[in-house]
Amino acid sequence: SMKVKENGVMVNYSDYYQKIRAYTAYIWAAAQELDSTCTPYSNRPVPAVVEMQRRVFRYPDTATTRAGIGAATAKLLTERVAIIGLGGTGSYILDLLAKVPIGEIHLYDQDIFELHNAYRAPGAPQVEDLDKFRKVEWFASIYSRMHTAIVPHAYALTQDNLGELEGFDFVFVAIDKPQIRKVILQGLMARKIPFIDVGMGLDMDKDSSVSGICRYTVGLPEFNSHIEQVVSFDDGPEENLYRNIQVADMNMLNAALAVIKWKKLRGFYADNKREHHGQYSIASGSLVKEDCR
Repeated sequence: SMKVKENGVMVNYSDYYQKIRAYTAYIWAAAQELDSTCTPYSNRPVPAVVEMQRRVFRYPDTATTRAGIGAATAKLLTERVAIIGLGGTGSYILDLLAKVPIGEIHLYDQDIFELHNAYRAPGAPQVEDLDKFRKVEWFASIYSRMHTAIVPHAYALTQDNLGELEGFDFVFVAIDKPQIRKVILQGLMARKIPFIDVGMGLDMDKDSSVSGICRYTVGLPEFNSHIEQVVSFDDGPEENLYRNIQVADMNMLNAALAVIKWKKLRGFYADNKREHHGQYSIASGSLVKEDCR
């Protein structure tokens, strides 16, 4: 352990940069005795990532630098992303996106954070916090501890205010009302805004086991003709199933599938399949991908 001294007194380093530079200098000097051409510096650091981290995170993202994936993370740099619906799946989408260097993450939901929400969302709220806050306010207060630009909107999106989505780079739609979903998705397609829509359909089978699927569907300005074929806009069983049966692990999986697909669209993850629709089935454990180019 190498401490720094000021006027003969041991003090903390002013920041991580100064600390790492100091430790590097100690090691580098000894290494140069063996090889005068060696250097600890390389082209791996990505200035854009460093700058974005300073703007959006309250503390350094050392996980990215430790893993050496700065060049991949740079592909995730984007200014404005929206999440419509902060239920079980939407809240897990926020949990994942809050750890990505996105300039602004906007949250849209008018509902109160209630008792049943606590059992299908990330975190562990106290009983005193239930039935007290709007969902967007509750989750914004939590994730603003890490990300500096979580923007809550405590109201629903309708045909009248869809114009607010103009200028977003990407939108995640995680709502349980098919007719409202239809209005939002049609509005996004008309405005040429890329999106991922998620949904679940769960039910009890004859053995009293829960069965069903979760899905993610991609809509892009240049590819969205499949949307009405694979997304239900019928106010019927799907809404009832979605509202009656949700469990945290399936919400979490649905969110993870959506965010992984978004990262593939950005080039962070490799994507050989390039599908625009996928479904995970509980009973078979299969992940079916469709609508490939």
